[in-house]
Amino acid sequence: MAAAGGSHFYVVNASTSICTSPEPMMEAWSMTTPPSDFDSLYSVATGNGGSFVAVGGINGLYFSTNGGVSWTTSTFSGVPFPGMVNGLAVSTDTRTVFCITPFHGYLSTNGGVTFTPVVSFSLASSPLSVAMTSSGMHIAIGLSMGVSVSNDAGMTWSIAQGLPFGSLYYEAMVRSPSRVIVGSRDTTIYTSSDGGLTFTTPSTAPDDGINFLCATEDVQYVVAATMDALYASRDYGDTWHAVEQLPSTYRGSAVEAMVCNTTTKADANDNVTTVSLMTFTGRIWMLKISWATASPKTSDQRVAG
Repeated sequence: MAAAGGSHFYVVNASTSICTSPEPMMEAWSMTTPPSDFDSLYSVATGNGGSFVAVGGINGLYFSTNGGVSWTTSTFSGVPFPGMVNGLAVSTDTRTVFCITPFHGYLSTNGGVTFTPVVSFSLASSPLSVAMTSSGMHIAIGLSMGVSVSNDAGMTWSIAQGLPFGSLYYEAMVRSPSRVIVGSRDTTIYTSSDGGLTFTTPSTAPDDGINFLCATEDVQYVVAATMDALYASRDYGDTWHAVEQLPSTYRGSAVEAMVCNTTTKADANDNVTTVSLMTFTGRIWMLKISWATASPKTSDQRVAG
């Protein structure tokens, strides 16, 4: 998985490594020093301009407040071991950290030092993805059979309405206070404008399975990776267009992680969002998507690894 924040782009993988590179060029990489008991990492999230980074794996959760120079092991209330941490989200001020494990969602309000369970899941509907607003107030969890949302910092939860019934695997998600956009691995994209309470399907959304979503902080500009292409929306997910001028060697099926490096579009004249993709082969793609034309196009393509 990958995460971007401030001046750094972080990558973790199941072979216990944590790499970081200054964004957006990603031409120089360095390895952070992990704790001795790191084992099989599956999630990463950043805050505070990239100096705060949290990583989760099969042995629990660790966080660093100095860009990975030193690490602290998080404590989970009521359980000696929470299970595999396969999803993470961090507020901008890093006070609020949320993580998902196979059976629970845990909330920390002290920067990842301690976590308390705030929502439980059944074996039939396990959590797959999590998204949280920069304030930490609004959270959404993608499940194997639906979406669970909280709009009061995890105090109460509700199951979203309007999503197809069945095991559709909602593995991709972004959200703002009012907007929630989810992607199903098996179908298409669903959008909500009421904080995730109800969802509809945009008529122009790609329907060949959604691997990953990333968006600017306000979720106005959204990019979706499918098996064969990239799609983009400039209106909160309401309408979608295929991204033109992709590199000839791009293969959507190989994308393992995707993040938007910028919190907003670059400027009003350029309308550029920088997107980074990591593939299963360990290659990092940096694509600048321009919104200045009717159909979004890529520019300044760079590949590392």
